[in-house]
Order: sequence, then structure tokens, then C-alpha cells
Amino acid sequence: MSEKENQEELEKQEQENVENKNKEKKEKKESKSEDMVPKQDYDELDDRYKRILAEFENFKKRNSKEREGLYNSILSDIVEVILPVVDNLENAVKAETRR
Repeated sequence: MSEKENQEELEKQEQENVENKNKEKKEKKESKSEDMVPKQDYDELDDRYKRILAEFENFKKRNSKEREGLYNSILSDIVEVILPVVDNLENAVKAETRR
């Protein structure tokens, strides 16, 4: 092979390499664009996420208040039942016994 033929062969290989790289870049861009979510869909998902998160926070607060209310209700019921017994015991201690 002559030097000219070698040069032509190298140029041809370079051109093929450039074309292959361009093709790979184009394929990568296409696959990325397929993987990406459109902005409108992203905004909808983001809005749904924020709403669900807010609902969950509200649920936790409401649940905590309900628990506290239930605890206070049960405590008042117990005190209401025990208070007369305690009063009677105190009165029994104060009473004088005769022998």
C-alpha cells in the first residue's frame, strides 16, 4: 500500500468513528428524552406528593389530638368512679370509734 492509500484509509476510519460517535450521542439523547418526565406531569406528581404529605401531617396531628382527648376522657371517668370511694375512706378515718 502506498502512503496515499494509507492516508485515505485512516481518513475513512476517522470518518466512521466520528459518525459512530454522533450516532451514539443521538441515541443517548433519544433515550434520555424518553426517560424524562414532561414538566406538566412532573408538576402534577409534585403537587400530588405535597398534598398527600400535608394530608398525612394533618392525620398525625388529628390522631394525636384524638388520643389525648380519649386519654383525658378515660382519666376523668376513672377519677369520677374512685373519688367517692376515697371520700368515704377519708370520712371513715376521721370518724371516732367507740369501744
